[in-house]
Amino acid sequence: MRTLVLVVILLLDRPSADVRSAPAETARVRRHLSMVEAELRATNVSALTPVQRAARGRNLAVLHAYWVRGVFPVNTDFPGLHVPYFIDRYGTRCAMAYLIEQSGHGDLVRRIATTQNNAYVRDLQGDADLGAWLSENGLTAAEAARIQPSYGSPADDFAGSWDGTVTFDSHHEATLRYILTNERSDDGWMLTFPDRWSVLPRVVTLAGDSLVLEAAPAPGILGSGREPVTRLRTVLHYGGNTLTGSIEILYASGAVVRGKTSATLECAGHDSPEAVVAFVRRLGLPKVRCMTEIGGGREWSVHEVIYRNMGQFRYARRIALLWGGRVGWIVNDAMATDTAVGLFRARPSDKTITSPAFLKGIMTLGLRQRWAKTLLQDPNVPRFVPAALITALHDTLDVPLAELLVSTPQVMRDPELLVALAHLPVAPDSTWRRDDGGMVYATVTTGYARARGAADDALWAQSLALIAARDTPHDVLLTLATWHDRHAFSCPGRPSKGQVFPALKERALREGDTAILAALARVKAPCL
Repeated sequence: MRTLVLVVILLLDRPSADVRSAPAETARVRRHLSMVEAELRATNVSALTPVQRAARGRNLAVLHAYWVRGVFPVNTDFPGLHVPYFIDRYGTRCAMAYLIEQSGHGDLVRRIATTQNNAYVRDLQGDADLGAWLSENGLTAAEAARIQPSYGSPADDFAGSWDGTVTFDSHHEATLRYILTNERSDDGWMLTFPDRWSVLPRVVTLAGDSLVLEAAPAPGILGSGREPVTRLRTVLHYGGNTLTGSIEILYASGAVVRGKTSATLECAGHDSPEAVVAFVRRLGLPKVRCMTEIGGGREWSVHEVIYRNMGQFRYARRIALLWGGRVGWIVNDAMATDTAVGLFRARPSDKTITSPAFLKGIMTLGLRQRWAKTLLQDPNVPRFVPAALITALHDTLDVPLAELLVSTPQVMRDPELLVALAHLPVAPDSTWRRDDGGMVYATVTTGYARARGAADDALWAQSLALIAARDTPHDVLLTLATWHDRHAFSCPGRPSKGQVFPALKERALREGDTAILAALARVKAPCL
């Protein structure tokens, strides 16, 4: 019985023939690696040492055998995404992993697969062991990145509608406009020359950042258009928001006409202004696809930036704020880690970025929580920022914002801000009598109750120091004295009420503070 169970488990874990072979995907990766091999063999390597040239030659021979065999990793974890694998779940090595392992460095392959299995090689340039291997084997980091394919749909790069022009050589002196569209598939291409004709070209090559399309036969697009065209061939290179390349027309007579082409992706929405473009350009984001305005007010605007992510996901979407001539990121919650580089930072004079009108506009875009998190990430955020955000909690119920504020170090260290949170509107605790005569004591846990409780607890933890300090504001001391007004059926933590309330009473008597004395008179005996 044990043997039978083991056999069944092994069979279930093996890939099916359909998943394993995936003919279109296998053909795509083969085309990519064959093209890369040809490029690397054509590269001038005279600057390498004889040992490096020999190692490079051996690796290219191994690469050739690898792609001819045609067994490549399978993307089983990221449906609909274009993702690299060092080793897939079935143990299949990617091209770079295979080269490294075949050279006797399987330990390096296993380490990378364990720690960064879905990373692009360009993300691993800081890996000293990998850098040493590349140097010893006569390869550059850029060449290694070129070798590594990702597994998914390369058509994603070229998806959308591209508005382009092609300028033919001086003999024909013609510049024509065209529109190329694709919907993320190998057979969904349409090439249109307005007022002339449209054609459904076939994909000859789609690998890396390169696309080759052919239409054969094709209508004529130059001159009278009467001479039969045997083939129209388009070679395009993806650059984010642009395609560049060439168009070649082969006529039945044997004549060939060539032209240079460029096209721009049509993005939904208004293009972002130059200030946003310059900000994104300074950060050096790879393959920026679209920068469009998604909303704003009279003196500010919010922009979506789509670019090729250098991690495991194909594209990243980030939101930038243009305000007062400055541009900065708003935190992206979809990213596991968000870099502080380029985040918008509040200055002491930036009071209007937390004004009610601004926060209302940001909230309309669904960004108030992310905007607050952006500002509060700064350890030196001006105090007016959390103060204004706490005030905004009274305009509309926003529990996540309240809990974000009460977890922020700047707030937790500021007794007056904690007092403001401790007085957020929360329904009172309640009691009722059961049918058997017993009493039920219900403590409110909805709405702002958790945030208010956390603020009270943080304030209470500092209570003895606050009572001893001469400059502690009266509202802070009164909030300590009225703790039980807000928490009828629970007791504070440390220090105990037996320490805090006597010290507070002594100070109130000394200063003649009747409000605090009246509050303390309402305190009941339990928890002392």
